[in-house]
Amino acid sequence: MTGTPGSAGRDRTGQRYLFLCPDKKKASGGIAVLYDMVAELRRNGYDAVILHGERGARYPDGHAEALIFASPSFLRAMRARFGVRRRIASWISQMAYALRGGIQTLEPEASDVIVVPEFLLAEAVAAFPQNRKVLISQNPFSHLRAYARLLKQGREATHAFVYAVGVSEICVGVCDLLGSRQLGYVPVTMWPERFPFQQNKEKLVTFMPRKRREEATIIEAVLRARGKLHGYRLEAIDGIPLADVAERLARSRFFISLQSREGLGFPAAEAMASGCVVVGYTGLGGDEYFDTTTGIPVPEGDTAALVRAVEAAIGEYEESPERLDRIRHHASDTVNRKYSRDAFVSNLQRVWAEVETAVAAADGDVR
Repeated sequence: MTGTPGSAGRDRTGQRYLFLCPDKKKASGGIAVLYDMVAELRRNGYDAVILHGERGARYPDGHAEALIFASPSFLRAMRARFGVRRRIASWISQMAYALRGGIQTLEPEASDVIVVPEFLLAEAVAAFPQNRKVLISQNPFSHLRAYARLLKQGREATHAFVYAVGVSEICVGVCDLLGSRQLGYVPVTMWPERFPFQQNKEKLVTFMPRKRREEATIIEAVLRARGKLHGYRLEAIDGIPLADVAERLARSRFFISLQSREGLGFPAAEAMASGCVVVGYTGLGGDEYFDTTTGIPVPEGDTAALVRAVEAAIGEYEESPERLDRIRHHASDTVNRKYSRDAFVSNLQRVWAEVETAVAAADGDVR
């Protein structure tokens, strides 16, 4: 693929796939998945690129192989949802990049296929109404919210999408619920090889507070105050590089899962791969790997039950660790089997062959 301004190459079939991507620069599992997909498709000969809105966009942890462009049309569609301050900041940023340069621009052609993450449904339909589209559903909750926005606007977009890809079982279920014509399942990878199993652990309990900061503060304070930690330390994992996350999980014997409204939920899976005993919330999407055989799930939102479960697990491990050691070994094996890099690549290749067939069969009309 060539990278000239306003253009990109074509794959062996002459088809180009443009993956819409928000302009966030902070850690995001959803954006990482889009970059992963584009990088892998390009390795397999497909013409796939990332299409941001702003010229200053680039996800810092994204694959270098994922060629990126910026689309003014996509940016205009996203700005419709911005508040006044953010809109002004976006205009200023774009003017600055017009002067000093940034990523190259690319406007889709009528023959291009727009690949749309579920939370950008409305923006994709508004910006590129005539293009064939493929949906990537990574979170059932944001998918339903985006679909509701379309309905409020008097639009119904299911007919515009020739194929839908779900990255978890719950995402596939929502795609089916909303009438997607053809469906594929590509379980994402959380790169379990970056979180190798560690047998020997410290007396350390870690947690990631990002999704439930208020509750995390309460849980930490209560666990310290109740005095049932048996000498274990509590540490938050927050705002640090991925390599440091892996190092912290490698040392942790227990991990408190604070997942919330997930499509799948990476934190608990990463902790399981590392050999932690995981206690806490599945986030709903995590139900497909987080159960009583792989951890200690707690009913959604039951803070008291979570605190007691952590205390009970620590007490059990200190007295007789055999059962929990079996659980954490099985959990690591499960995550490595289901969400390995090889499994992701194999499923993506299989599903994208179906996408190609669906795209070729579609007439591209949006009625």
